[in-house]
Amino acid sequence: MTLKRKVYMVGVVPLVFFLVAIGYPIYSNYSALVEAGEIENEVHVIEKASELVRATQKERGKSALYLNGGIGLSGLQAQARKVDKLKTELGGLLKDSLFKEKIKKKIFDQMKRYKGLRKKIESKEISTEQAFADYAQIIQNFLYLEDYVAETATIAEVVSKFRSFRILEDAKEVGSQLQAKMSVILSKNERLSDREFAELVALKGGVEQELHSSALVLDKKSKEYIEEFSNSKEWKKTGNVLQLVLLQSSEGHYNINSLKFFKTAMKALEKVGKLIKHQKSQLVSDVEGIQREAKSNLLWISGLSLLSVAFAFFFMTYMSNGIVNHILKIVEQLKESSEQVLNMSQNIDSASSDLEKSMFRQSESLQKTASA
Repeated sequence: MTLKRKVYMVGVVPLVFFLVAIGYPIYSNYSALVEAGEIENEVHVIEKASELVRATQKERGKSALYLNGGIGLSGLQAQARKVDKLKTELGGLLKDSLFKEKIKKKIFDQMKRYKGLRKKIESKEISTEQAFADYAQIIQNFLYLEDYVAETATIAEVVSKFRSFRILEDAKEVGSQLQAKMSVILSKNERLSDREFAELVALKGGVEQELHSSALVLDKKSKEYIEEFSNSKEWKKTGNVLQLVLLQSSEGHYNINSLKFFKTAMKALEKVGKLIKHQKSQLVSDVEGIQREAKSNLLWISGLSLLSVAFAFFFMTYMSNGIVNHILKIVEQLKESSEQVLNMSQNIDSASSDLEKSMFRQSESLQKTASA
C-alpha cells in the first residue's frame, strides 16, 4: 500500500463514523416520510368509511321505524340507495389503497351483508333487536379501520388523533343507537321494560361521557363544535323527549311523532359528524406537514453529508499531497547527503591509498641509500 493510500485510510475512519452518526436521522426522517404517505392514503379511505357509517346509522334508524310502523318501505329504500352509493365509492378507494389484503377483505365482506339484512327487514322476518345487532356489527367493522391505523402507526401525534377519532365515532354511534331506540319506543307508544329504561339512561350518559373524555385531542374549532352540539336546540329537545319518556315509562302513551323525533335527533348528531369530518381534515393537513418536514430534513442532511464528504476528500487530498511531498523532499535531501558522504568516503579512501603508496616509495628509497 502506498503512503498516499495510508494517509487516505487515516482520514476515512472519522468520515465513516460521521456517516454512521447521520445514518439514524436519515433513516428516521425517511421512515416518517414513507409512513406519512401511507397514512394520508389510509385517511382518505377512512373518511369515506366514516361517511358510510353515518349513512348506515340512518338506515338502521329508518329500518327500526319501518319494522315498527313508523315509516313506509319507500323511505327506507331511499336511504338504502344513498348507502349503496357510498359503498361503491368506498370500494373503489379501498381497492386501490395501501391497506393489507386481509383488511380489505374484511371490509368488502361487511358490504356484502347489507343485501341479506335488507331482505329480512323488508319482509319483516327479523326482530328490531336483531336488526340493531346486525347493523351495529357492520358499523363496528367499518370503524375498525381507525383502530387498525392507530395500532400500526408509529408517529405519536397520528396515533393519539386516531384514538381521539375513535372516541368521537363511539359518541356518535351511541347517540345514533339512542335515536333509533327512542324512535322505536315512540312508534310503539308502550310502557318501558326495566331493561329499556336502563339502556336509554346509559345511552344518553354515554354520549356526554365520550364527548368529554380526557383522551380527546381537540383544537379550538373542535371544542366549539362540541359546545355547539351540547347547546343545540335539537340535542336539548332530544333530552327533553327522553326525560318525558322516562317519566312516563310505567304508563306509555307518549304521543310524540316518532319520525319527527328521529329527524330532530339526526340533525343534532350531524353536528358531531361535522366535528369528526373537521378533525380528519386537520389530520390530513398535519400528515402533509410531517411529509414536508421530513423531506426538508432529508434534503438538509443529504446536502450536509455531500458537502462533508467533498470537504473531507479535498482535505485528505491536500493533506496527503502535502505530507507525501514533504516526505519526498526529506528523502531527496537524505539521498543527496548520502551521496555526499559516499563521495567523501571515496575521496578519503583514494587519499589514503596515495599516502600509502608514497610512504612505500620513500621506504624503498631509504633502503637503497642505506645499501650504497
